[in-house]
Amino acid sequence: MTADVEMTVEKPREGVALAALIGDLDQRSGRGLHDRVADIVRDEPAYLVLDLSNIGFCDSTGLSVLIGIWHLMHQSGGSVAVVGVPTRLQRMLTLTGVDELLPVHPTAADAVRAGPAGLPAEPGFGSGMSDGR
Repeated sequence: MTADVEMTVEKPREGVALAALIGDLDQRSGRGLHDRVADIVRDEPAYLVLDLSNIGFCDSTGLSVLIGIWHLMHQSGGSVAVVGVPTRLQRMLTLTGVDELLPVHPTAADAVRAGPAGLPAEPGFGSGMSDGR
């Protein structure tokens, strides 16, 4: 397992941040990820999309980190969704009911297109981002 999760952030449109995560989401990496997401929230995006397609491992601590990110976004008046969720993690989200907090979309383009409540949808989004996320 890695000591940290790599994260790249794109801002596909006003008020939206897309964070692609790479690595393992566990006790050793979770705190650093939470801190980096807090930095994104300070930039005031209304909507955060987490691309989890390159998460190799996620344990219960990693799941707690995802819930903590939801709390962070919710407290700032924003919302969060996830995309590219690996099968094992999807099962964890469903069994624990966390998928009720974190909407799951098949691709980043779908999540950004859907947007959160209160943020107008942008129907033309998707040309600059792979639908494979």
